[in-house]
Amino acid sequence: MNAAAGSVAGDAGWAPALRALAVRLGCDRPLVVLDLETTGSAPALDRIVEIGMVRVEPCTRVSHLATLVHPGVPIPPEATAIHGITDDAVASAPPFTAIARDVATLLEDADLCGYNLRRFDVPVLAAELARAGLSFSLTGRRIFDPFVIFRRQEPRGLGAAVRFYCDDTHAGHRAVEDVAATIRVLSAQLDRYAEALPCAPDALHAYCEDRQPSWVDAEGKIVWRGDEACWNLGRQAGRPLRELARLERGFLKWVLERDFPADTKTIVQDALAGRFPVRTPAGPGDD
Repeated sequence: MNAAAGSVAGDAGWAPALRALAVRLGCDRPLVVLDLETTGSAPALDRIVEIGMVRVEPCTRVSHLATLVHPGVPIPPEATAIHGITDDAVASAPPFTAIARDVATLLEDADLCGYNLRRFDVPVLAAELARAGLSFSLTGRRIFDPFVIFRRQEPRGLGAAVRFYCDDTHAGHRAVEDVAATIRVLSAQLDRYAEALPCAPDALHAYCEDRQPSWVDAEGKIVWRGDEACWNLGRQAGRPLRELARLERGFLKWVLERDFPADTKTIVQDALAGRFPVRTPAGPGDD
């Protein structure tokens, strides 16, 4: 392993907690808890800028890898705004290829744990390992994801919101009653989160939009890579619309015939006509 990896000292703050977790789960094979920071939110396109992994064996020995990673591309400002990692911070960090085998060694025969792991970290990690010539599969691995547990155990329905914010019950499922409950919940949220939640209409809209700054369209089928709008799905992922319009017009016409969102199709139609999205500077609510 490289200088960023090794066995964790017995008095490391989280090592006893990790051992206790493995014992509580009754782990009969290694367990790896991992997290990634990246250049963006598109697993097929974005690169790792920091990786943290800890592995506990059934015999309770703990090992780890924690390092910044040079992504090989500039880190977009919107990504830095989230994790605080800059181009300067990773200037002397190793590229992923330099640590890929260490990563693969820690993952060997292990179950996995991470927050929103299956949706994000695993696809990003698999793509990076593939670029390094190493394979990675979830086959035979067990996945423990606190994000999924949180989502399933804490109801997000309107009735649950009324109980949480208004300390009341709501049977729901009649339109006018649900409208009244929605008004009560939003009013209570504005009171509870007065310091953190924007109240002005434009700012509240931006807060509720729930889209990533790198998305060009509403669902992230097309994303910004620098100032270039790029396709973000399937075999064409990562290719600029400008390039696809020149070399793969048949693919863009295929997109127009399929069940893609209307705004995605509008952007693709414009690209076929030689009109491409222009990235504007981030506004006050864009990050």
